[in-house]
Amino acid sequence: MRRPHLLPFLLFLAVCVPAQEAKKPMVAVLPFTSRVLDTSAIEGLVSAMGSELINTGAFRVMERSQMEQILKEQGFQQSGACDGQQCAVEVGKLLSVDQIVLGTIAKVGSTYTLTARLVSVQTGEVLKSVTRNSRADADAILTDILPQVAGVLGGIEKNSSIVSTPAITKAESLTTFTVKSHSSARAPADTSGIPWSATIGFEILTDRRDGQEYRVVRIGSKIWTAQNLNYRSDNSWCYANDPAACTTYGRLYDHEAAKTACPSGWHLPTDEEWNAMTDEIGGMAGAGSTLKSSGGWNISGGGEDIYGFRILPAGGSGSGNFKHLGYHAFFWSSTLSSKDKSWYWNFSRDASAYRGTEDLAKAFSVRCVQN
Repeated sequence: MRRPHLLPFLLFLAVCVPAQEAKKPMVAVLPFTSRVLDTSAIEGLVSAMGSELINTGAFRVMERSQMEQILKEQGFQQSGACDGQQCAVEVGKLLSVDQIVLGTIAKVGSTYTLTARLVSVQTGEVLKSVTRNSRADADAILTDILPQVAGVLGGIEKNSSIVSTPAITKAESLTTFTVKSHSSARAPADTSGIPWSATIGFEILTDRRDGQEYRVVRIGSKIWTAQNLNYRSDNSWCYANDPAACTTYGRLYDHEAAKTACPSGWHLPTDEEWNAMTDEIGGMAGAGSTLKSSGGWNISGGGEDIYGFRILPAGGSGSGNFKHLGYHAFFWSSTLSSKDKSWYWNFSRDASAYRGTEDLAKAFSVRCVQN
C-alpha cells in the first residue's frame, strides 16, 4: 500500500500553527535520574513535567512516544538515564529540538530534592538550573515541586536557587563581586583532580579584589561558596607553606583574619548558619556524607557531594604546625564561645559533621555566605 503524501498535511500545519507558537523553542524532557524512585514513577513525573512546561506558555514539548520512535529509528543506544550535557546535546540533535530538560531526584533524610536543568542543544550551555526541596512524601514532587520547577524554567516564577547579580555601588567598586551563571562543564579550576558534581547547576562568584573565582550553591535559604576561600591576607597560610596547597584547598586563616576575609556582600557564617544548613540536609549525623567531595580523602573518607558543596580535607594549623591534610576539614564560624575561643565545624572520615570550640589563633578554612 502506498503511503499518503505528507506535503499537503505539512503545508496545512504550517498555515494553521500561529507564528507566535512556532517561535517557541521545541523542548524534549529526558528521563530523570533517581535512585529513590522506581521507573514507573519517573516516567509519570517526566510526562507531568512536559505538561507543566506546556502550561507555562513558553515552550513546545515533544511527545514521549515521538521521541522514542525517532531515537529508535536513529539507532541511538543509551544505557541508563542521559544525565550529562554532552549526552543531552547528542540526543537533542537527533531529535532536532532546540532545548533539552534534564532532571535529578534525590532524597536526604526525609527531604526530596528535584534539580532540573534547561540545556541549549546548539551550544551545550545550561540556560537555567533550578532546585526545589520538599519534606513531604514523594507525591509532593508531582503536586508541588514540578509546577514550581516548570514555572522557573518557563520564566513565570522567580528561581530562588539561582543567584542574581547584585547591583554594585560606587563605594563597593574596589572590593565587590560579580556572580555569573555557567554550565557544569566550566567549574573553577583546582589541582585536586576531584570531579564536580555533574547533577548540580551552579553560579560563579568572582572576587574583584584578586580576580579569583569560586563556585557557589544554594542550600536551604542561604547561598554558600562551594570552595574554600583563597584570598591572601595577613595571618593566612597555605598548608605547609606550599603554594600548590592553596590552589587545591584554599588558605588557612586565624579567626581574626577569617572574620574579614570574605568579599564585600558575603560574610563568615555564624554557628547558627552552619547549624541551619546541616538541618536542611537532614542533620549533622549525615552531613559529612552529603557535603564531602567524592574523592581526595584518605582511608575511603569521601562523600556523595549531593549539593555540590565539595568539602575537601584541607587540614589545619596551630602554633605553626600543619596537621590532618587528607583526614579533616575544619571551618571557622564567626560565633565566639568565649573571649578567646570560637565555634568551628569539623568534617572527617565518617558520615557525620562535628562542631567544637578552638583557640582563635588556630588556622582553619573559610567558606562564605551571601549577605
